[in-house]
Amino acid sequence: MARVIIDLRNLDLSHPNAPSTNGHNLASALLRRGDHEYIVLEPGSTAKPPPGDVYFLPAGGRPLFGYRNLVLFPELDHLLAPAQAGPLRVIARTWRAALTTSRADVLLAPSHTIRDALVNFLRVPSMRIVISPPGLEPEFARTSLSEATAARMALGLPERYLLLFGTEHGPVFEGWTAIGAERERAQLVPALNLPTLDREMLRAALSGALACVYCGLHNGVPLGPLEAMACGSPPIVIGDAAYPEVVRDGGLVVRPTEAVADWKESMAALLRSPKLRSDLSVRGRSVAANYGADRSARLLAPLLEPRAQIDERIDAGKEDRRDS
Repeated sequence: MARVIIDLRNLDLSHPNAPSTNGHNLASALLRRGDHEYIVLEPGSTAKPPPGDVYFLPAGGRPLFGYRNLVLFPELDHLLAPAQAGPLRVIARTWRAALTTSRADVLLAPSHTIRDALVNFLRVPSMRIVISPPGLEPEFARTSLSEATAARMALGLPERYLLLFGTEHGPVFEGWTAIGAERERAQLVPALNLPTLDREMLRAALSGALACVYCGLHNGVPLGPLEAMACGSPPIVIGDAAYPEVVRDGGLVVRPTEAVADWKESMAALLRSPKLRSDLSVRGRSVAANYGADRSARLLAPLLEPRAQIDERIDAGKEDRRDS
């Protein structure tokens, strides 16, 4: 049994996003397993890490000397889209990422997109990287109709709505406008217009949506579409970065080069076809069932041994990936 320090000080759960939620889910799942002695450094804590064998950073951070360091890279958007990040931010974040890669014993990537960025941009040997796919909480599943209705009324949502996530939404709104009269049967609601939702309210809002639209480019932690699929809401995702890795046949994928036309056709198809919505809902829940946080923790467990060899790792990403 190892003494594992789980450092959650980089988490900001007051403004939840996919990397922080995923890190929290994975840490919670490890604690439920109880294979080792765990000491958790809570968000906002200023305490120094105590002595231990393994130092695990599920939300990224700086490895420390004197431990066996495991780091889950939360995102590398500054490398995937340097023009958007700006030169100073790219330099600063690349330097910090390079420092982490040089000091960590094991690098965990939440997607093949992040793994490829580590290899291609930071020249990290692929054998030092383990795919650790995002994981859902056990209770994160579709709510009852009454719960979804109550959430809709509390949030002031229309009876029929699509939820929009991401800030690169120009082509989405263009496609929505091009649908024409058919879009009068529902509303496209940006999630940014809603208050910060706790997990239960988010679950209910997702469960009541006709579909969920994910337009964020260069996303390396595709937890959002998994949450939508778990709640039975078909996701429509931009075919960029990590989204297609998890959506598979549980949703619709938009080609970045034909974004406006594809957004239009995808949203229109879901509006007019209850059967398509139902089929995707069933398939999506089946896909999401393979991405539980407890399963991710089980696959990660061998690497938490103080003398674990990375060659003995379980590449969960390869296991999950389907050729289609």
